[in-house]
Amino acid sequence: MIKYDLCIFNQMTIDKETISCEKSIIQELIKKLSSVNVQRVPRFNKTVVTKTNLGDIKIILNKITDDNYALLIIKLVELCSNITVLDDINEILTSISNRTLFIELSAKIYKELINNNALFLDAANTDFAALKDTIKSVSSLASTQTSYENLCKNNKKLDYIKNKVTFYTILTTYNLDTITCIGLEKLIQEMINDMDHFVNIEIIYNIISIKIGELKQKDQWNDIVERLNMIKLKKEPYENVTNKVLFKTMDILDIIEKQM
Repeated sequence: MIKYDLCIFNQMTIDKETISCEKSIIQELIKKLSSVNVQRVPRFNKTVVTKTNLGDIKIILNKITDDNYALLIIKLVELCSNITVLDDINEILTSISNRTLFIELSAKIYKELINNNALFLDAANTDFAALKDTIKSVSSLASTQTSYENLCKNNKKLDYIKNKVTFYTILTTYNLDTITCIGLEKLIQEMINDMDHFVNIEIIYNIISIKIGELKQKDQWNDIVERLNMIKLKKEPYENVTNKVLFKTMDILDIIEKQM
């Protein structure tokens, strides 16, 4: 691009007419260039997609108690309400439901997460369905135990199952219409038909001791009570139940009798 210096033109004396013409042209070009509006190309900020901040969520879960619940649940809901990654939700569910010393508080926390993000309900239903398979595997292991090591493994799994079932049982006490699909009464019926080991009766005890008020209103309740009485009397097909199952059944029937 050729650059013109107007000072040079001003100093030149030869061929004044030619120079005057050129100066006029250049000055006109300068005016036109000065009047052009230069439009800036808009710059957009890049959207950054961040991962679920599981670290902050777990910190809150470790800190939350009955005393600071009202304060920390607001922050926890804020962190969890827009999560869409199922693996992250499952990890949060595991962290909450494994708080064995604070089962009631854990269920209360998870209820709030369900209220603010429906995906937490989907995760709970899937986890509960998988829990049934875990119960079957523990029952199978218990009936074929051949060593102390297997017995210890089974007891750990049994504690895990009892904790999980208790968590979900308490969760249903919040009268959430959406959570009723878990179907605890159906689970009781399925387990009461298979009383080969004390695993099932332990779980039934946990459910009934927490949910008896609601379970009494279910159509299946009379059948459940009838079968429990059959176990107590060792009637067919329960004539071979162990004493441990028998005594736990009596404990359940005592709870039921007190609620009559």
